[in-house]
Amino acid sequence: MNLLSVETRNEVCVVTPSGASLHSREVLDVLSGEAESIPVGSDVIVDLGKIRADYQEWVGTLITMYRRVTDAGYKLVAFGSSNGMADKLAVTRVDGLIKLVATEEDALAEVSV
Repeated sequence: MNLLSVETRNEVCVVTPSGASLHSREVLDVLSGEAESIPVGSDVIVDLGKIRADYQEWVGTLITMYRRVTDAGYKLVAFGSSNGMADKLAVTRVDGLIKLVATEEDALAEVSV
């Protein structure tokens, strides 16, 4: 099961959550493992466009990724949240940690690519 798609574009790691339902402990464990294993050797941008539900669990995943990336000395920027995720990030105050921009181009500009 792949809940996070990871690819490299313009020397930046691009992570795209699948938006899958996270209603079981097994799925949450898989997501946690995938978040812990994203490659950390460059800045990371995260596409939030497919997330439709289970916001709380996805917020936790973003925090895990943020910590891994910033502990390694890189930036993490999220984009594409036209689905309510931005509101959840604001309510949980995660928007103070993770920069949220509108488009992938904006995210790439934030990480200076």
